[in-house]
Amino acid sequence: MDDKSSPGKNKLVITAISAFVLGFALSWVLVGRVKMEQSVGEADKQNEQASVSNPLVLAGENAVAVDTQPPAQSVRVSLVVLGKDGWVAIHENDSGQARKTAFGAQWLPSGTHRDTTVELLRPTVEGKSYFAVIHDDNGDKKYSSNDDIPRKDSLGNAIMMEFRVNK
Repeated sequence: MDDKSSPGKNKLVITAISAFVLGFALSWVLVGRVKMEQSVGEADKQNEQASVSNPLVLAGENAVAVDTQPPAQSVRVSLVVLGKDGWVAIHENDSGQARKTAFGAQWLPSGTHRDTTVELLRPTVEGKSYFAVIHDDNGDKKYSSNDDIPRKDSLGNAIMMEFRVNK
């Protein structure tokens, strides 16, 4: 037999090796891209969960979260989840308890609400703390401290979250 390789056979071997290397490289890039997209998706989920910096007050189908914020004529409530239509109302802190009368309230339908703004009758004051309280609605969609009572958890406690006002 002749040890000399034919030029056609060499081209075939080179083509096969090139196809193998190209296939390997494409697979490596595609698998790396899928893993990167999965990592980015997981990071987005973690960022969404971390977007509320204060703890979340969760009670059954209801939840409220409020971040520390600067003094203002309104309060931004980071998250409100309502099992049924109701109010998120802002109350002054009276020795660690929410004062009975609210000085701002926003009606919301049942569901999840992010970054809800509650307009206030007077501005919040730096250095003080306040409460965001979930209230039931008596059906008229007009807030009344007497008629729209705070929503309670299974232990009978008002569903509310304390927050601070700082610059």
